[in-house]
Amino acid sequence: MVEQLKFYVLKSDADASNAEFKRKKAMADAANAPLIHVTEADLTLTRADARSRVKYEAAREAARGLGMQVKITSDGAPAQVATGLGERNHVVTASTIYMTREATLDRKTYLRLQAEAARDFKTLKPIRSWGDLPEAERDALEASLKDA
Repeated sequence: MVEQLKFYVLKSDADASNAEFKRKKAMADAANAPLIHVTEADLTLTRADARSRVKYEAAREAARGLGMQVKITSDGAPAQVATGLGERNHVVTASTIYMTREATLDRKTYLRLQAEAARDFKTLKPIRSWGDLPEAERDALEASLKDA
């Protein structure tokens, strides 16, 4: 049995119509393959869901297609951390520039932030999402944004 080629893209990338989405859409069109939109929730399973071979394999295939990993949470834990950082792809503080995965995928944004960090002697800290930051660091960032 020949397995059909599939391309995966984060729904947030597709909604923003950014460079990563356009690149994957062109590849899918050229290969006459489906382009599958995936949300962060599709990549997050509870322990009970992870025991289901079908659910785990689907999440693993989507994660592999995005170059990410499946996240397994304990039963009843929230799948995502809601933050006040919203849809920002980067935040500049006095000593650090935090940038999300979306900022690293957009070449112009990445190069601009890299140049800004070098010019201002700041640390450039890439993260997958704002929920990946330690809680104390995330709270400090949210507080600094409220003050600004």
